[in-house]
Amino acid sequence: MSHWNYRVVRETFADDNGVGYIFGIAEVHYNENDEPVAYAKTKALGETEEELVEDWNMMADAFNNPTLTEDDFAAPTDAEMKEYGVSE
Repeated sequence: MSHWNYRVVRETFADDNGVGYIFGIAEVHYNENDEPVAYAKTKALGETEEELVEDWNMMADAFNNPTLTEDDFAAPTDAEMKEYGVSE
């Protein structure tokens, strides 16, 4: 069964000044082997202020785990692509 959590993700970018990094909080999805396979940048949301605080606290917990990079994400299987609703 797949699951998700919030994690800090480091992305690489290149511009006229060279290569750099940007860090952000992302919703990370995992496969059945607990390998990260996909992520989406996100922001704290809630239908109430209490839900917003809960979501923000879940995001803050991301700092208790190692930072992920693009290289940490496993290529999704065909079954996972179907589960995520992605077609080629």
